[in-house]
Amino acid sequence: MKKKDCGSKNNLFSDKMMVTMRKIAISSLLLSVIFIAMVFSGCVGDDTPESVLEKEVKYIDSGKYAKLIDLYVNPDTLEPYSQEETKDVLQTLVMLVGPKGENIKVHEFKIIKKEKITDEKYLITTYTKATFMDETQEETETRTVVKVNGKWKIEEELPIPGFGALFGIVALIGCAYLRRKRKC
Repeated sequence: MKKKDCGSKNNLFSDKMMVTMRKIAISSLLLSVIFIAMVFSGCVGDDTPESVLEKEVKYIDSGKYAKLIDLYVNPDTLEPYSQEETKDVLQTLVMLVGPKGENIKVHEFKIIKKEKITDEKYLITTYTKATFMDETQEETETRTVVKVNGKWKIEEELPIPGFGALFGIVALIGCAYLRRKRKC
């Protein structure tokens, strides 16, 4: 009686499986490298005119004010604001909205209309419903979004230097008034 040589068939099968698994691993690695290269080159990602406005809402809601101000450019020069220009605004935002955005809650944010002016400039109309210091407000506004150095930014006029301190004082007085009103 002859014994069947099952070992050679199993070895052949496992060799083919190893080759197939190796091909799958190499293909997956190659696709991962291509995807990473596309992300770093800017071909893939969420940098769109709409996404910059969505980030703005997220940063306001979470208290990430430095990142918020980084989304803005001066509408006259299309340049980012300097550290000196943003310092007072950051302090005012912390006083008014709270260190972690606790005085504001965005309930709804929608992009209503997007109008292309040029390849690097859009007018985007948004609707926002938010509660600020226990008062719910709804607002529809048109914002200008521009591409600066390859990134989408919001044209936003920040208060002039010195105005931030005055605005902060007014905000504190308003907060004190609202808190006193609740106690009565």
